[in-house]
Amino acid sequence: MALRLSWKALFYNQIMPQLARIDAQKADLYLQRMGCLVQNGWGPRRRTIHGAVQRARAAVEIPESEVPTFRSALGANTARMLARDYLLGDQSDRQVEQRFHVQGFECLLEALAQRDGVIILGSHLGAYIPALHWLYRQDLPLRSMIQRPRHVSSYLHTQLDHPSQLLPSSSLFLCRNLSPRDATERILRARNVLREGMSLYLCGDITNTEGRAVSWFGQPASLLDHWTYLAASTGAWVVPLFARFEPGGRYSLQFTTPFQVETENTQTAVSHYLQHLTQHVAASPAQAVPYWTWPTYPGAPPESAQLANPTVFKSGNCQALNKLHPSPGYGSKVGPPEPADRWTARV
Repeated sequence: MALRLSWKALFYNQIMPQLARIDAQKADLYLQRMGCLVQNGWGPRRRTIHGAVQRARAAVEIPESEVPTFRSALGANTARMLARDYLLGDQSDRQVEQRFHVQGFECLLEALAQRDGVIILGSHLGAYIPALHWLYRQDLPLRSMIQRPRHVSSYLHTQLDHPSQLLPSSSLFLCRNLSPRDATERILRARNVLREGMSLYLCGDITNTEGRAVSWFGQPASLLDHWTYLAASTGAWVVPLFARFEPGGRYSLQFTTPFQVETENTQTAVSHYLQHLTQHVAASPAQAVPYWTWPTYPGAPPESAQLANPTVFKSGNCQALNKLHPSPGYGSKVGPPEPADRWTARV
């Protein structure tokens, strides 16, 4: 009987537990070396990276002289992305905190203090899984409306499936080919999370065939815009979050200025978010591994189009819900909310 060796079994069951036991800087160095070794020595990956370089150069300005550096950084960040949050799972809160450089966290705390609910608007840029891990370590009233992440630490897995929580994240997970009924139920649960004054983490860069038409680095694309309807119908604050990998096993997080969404002009909110996202990608294109290598994003080679994710959530379901449950009339507002007591309770 032939045995099939899975690289995932080797990576997650053998390599990652060993790296988790050593110094963070050494572990990160090993990840960099593995990333570069795979992309230079394995033909299929080498072709993928070659295409990724072309896609990135077509989207953002990367001088010819910087292409070798970009390729190396892309390989290193690919390995870091595959490592998910494994290297944080067994560490104490203090150890985890020491590995993160965080800016603007007070914006999130001030928004939570208003008790209007907060949408933490993430993306697939950079260290998005370690960022989610860090958020749960902050003891916030937090739920996640994402596709269930695979191969994550036991700590994050427990947080996402917490049985004693009100409206646990597992009841909000997105998945492929959701029926209209299931999609509606998830939207209603997400609205309840926000109306309870909690925070809801989701990503604003999910491609969707029936989503909002946008310009994605100069190419037409459709993005899932469920977050705009949730914000407009509940009055929740939106706090964008951008995460980066840093050398030595460290991460940086940046929370930007909170804003609210106007019911009649959700396109403005999407444009506002994409403007910030584009700036972060242009500043460090090697952090955007999924944008250059995943077939779900514009610019994918024709032969990989069939691998693109099918519709996970229909924009029309959100619009229909807003007609049934109209917004109480929240206006568009950009800027930090009025000062209030810091949120200290955990739901």
